[in-house]
Amino acid sequence: MKRIAIFFKISALTAIALLLSACLGIRVYDHVDDPEPYFDRAYREIDRLERSGRHVREVCLIAHDASDGELVRVEVPLWLVLPFAEAGVEAMEHDRHFGKWEDRYDFDPRALRHLEECGPGLLIDVRGENDRVLVWLR
Repeated sequence: MKRIAIFFKISALTAIALLLSACLGIRVYDHVDDPEPYFDRAYREIDRLERSGRHVREVCLIAHDASDGELVRVEVPLWLVLPFAEAGVEAMEHDRHFGKWEDRYDFDPRALRHLEECGPGLLIDVRGENDRVLVWLR
């Protein structure tokens, strides 16, 4: 029964998100051979935000995949992210592999429930062989 409730909760949140998709800022850049200027610009913004002391209102993300040269930048209002973070954490807590995920990435996903309490600034910077993801709060 819990799985059905979680499924309906996630489905409802997805439907709402699609209806509110006009709130999303998504930019896709093709043929980006050198993503460093994009990441440098983001880091300058992050440094400025960390000193500002303002309240968090958006989650921003830049992702680059070197294998296809695509770079994506996404800006999402925090009020839209929080319900999805809560639903994701709930689903993960009911997954038998939850602890393995937490140990593998050295990150407690339950912290996502409290994003609004974090100040603006860097959240995640992940670098792989052919890809990179940067997430910050603005």
